[in-house]
Amino acid sequence: MRLEPGTYDAESTYGPSVPGMRHRPESSLARGERKRGISVPAITCPMLVVGGRDYTAERGRPVAEYYGAQLIEFPELSHFQLVVDPQVRDGVAEWVSLVSPG
Repeated sequence: MRLEPGTYDAESTYGPSVPGMRHRPESSLARGERKRGISVPAITCPMLVVGGRDYTAERGRPVAEYYGAQLIEFPELSHFQLVVDPQVRDGVAEWVSLVSPG
């Protein structure tokens, strides 16, 4: 993956997202770095990966398995819907309550 400076339009690259969500140009450099792979040190705290119908096979499950994280999937939600749907917020809050001390 070649790293390139500049920006790109995520909606024209990945398709439409949530109606009414405002878009802005995305970083081409950050996208290139993500596609190349990012080195992350060992993580020693509980981890949660949240996935929807987009990218589950290539990102969600492999990342959760690699780090030994719990995976919560919302197969009916798109990548962008994960940000705004209240059931995701509720799922994350429940997970936090289970792994938080006290």
